[in-house]
Amino acid sequence: MPATVPIYRLSEQPDVLAMNYMGIHVFIAKRTVELFITTDILTPNPYWRWSGLLDESTILAYLKGSEDPEVLKKIARYVLIYVENMAFNVFMDLMLTEGVDRAMSYFDWMTPTLTTIRNIWEQVKKKPSRKLVEEMVKTAIQVGLDPL
Repeated sequence: MPATVPIYRLSEQPDVLAMNYMGIHVFIAKRTVELFITTDILTPNPYWRWSGLLDESTILAYLKGSEDPEVLKKIARYVLIYVENMAFNVFMDLMLTEGVDRAMSYFDWMTPTLTTIRNIWEQVKKKPSRKLVEEMVKTAIQVGLDPL
């Protein structure tokens, strides 16, 4: 299935991004987005089937227990992109519906998860292992984000 949602390169965006969230036109500093997005991939719906960030054959290979380093790297990179984008989307939703304090509270709560997943990604890049990728997925699920 082809990608049906936009995917942006954060590095190609202006210093102030104009976005539409829940029908509200908002402006947000790129440096704020960069607190969440380290992969350079910004998308409103990172789920693999809609974003096109992974194909079904890669997902199936992983789910069938593949130990192929390239499959593991693709899945791990996707998990990082998924978690970062979902965390950013929740932050924006909270900012608009519950205000700055609630959004910043969420950011503080989510930061350890983002840090953990980013650190595991760095390990996977060097030495891919199924155990590390499973740890990424488990860490995401523990905060209610199921990337697969």
